[in-house]
Amino acid sequence: MNRHDVLADPTRQALLDALRGADAPLDVQTLAAGVGLRPNSVREQLRHLEAAGMVRVSVAPAAGRGRPGFRYRISPTGAEAGDPWKLLGTSLADELLDRPEAATILSAAGERWGRTAVTGVSAVTVHGGRNRAPGGTPVETIAAVMTEAGFAADHPQPGDREIRLRACPFLPLERRHLPLVCGMHLGFVRGALRELGSPVDAVSIEPFVRPDLCVAHLGSPAHD
Repeated sequence: MNRHDVLADPTRQALLDALRGADAPLDVQTLAAGVGLRPNSVREQLRHLEAAGMVRVSVAPAAGRGRPGFRYRISPTGAEAGDPWKLLGTSLADELLDRPEAATILSAAGERWGRTAVTGVSAVTVHGGRNRAPGGTPVETIAAVMTEAGFAADHPQPGDREIRLRACPFLPLERRHLPLVCGMHLGFVRGALRELGSPVDAVSIEPFVRPDLCVAHLGSPAHD
């Protein structure tokens, strides 16, 4: 059963909601009372959630005779499952993942996003507190616009041919989607540069140079 099938069941969603709001791991009886089902039915649904990586199970400390019980808590994956935008993004990325035209689609979407971002921002702040408006150099402007879009770009130095990105607004997507995400980001930079009329173009996105750093590499198409 895939992740989307798991989440399609309202009982499993109710169990995730109960675990998401709990301050400590819960046992089956508590969860059963919360969702109005028999414990055996809850156990069955919890097995599906555990297999999908949305719930984690641990053994409770022994209390008297008998086998110890189990306690359930939500995993990071399960905690994100209630976010409709996360679900939408994951569903769309999964649909595109194996399509040969995926790179073209994502690049075009990113370019449209980049062009819109440049025209829709009058003043922005780059990482480190420096203010730039779209009247600055193209690389400064792109760094500023990307910061506004959630990438936390470093302020570029004169002559820089790279933009250093400290955050990724799409990082909650699963790592298998990384080529799609980076392709869209590359399109974003290209679209923004083209909207500015810059002779500089985006060449590549280098993901996770360090755990907190991705780099957009720039170059002039006439010379590089």
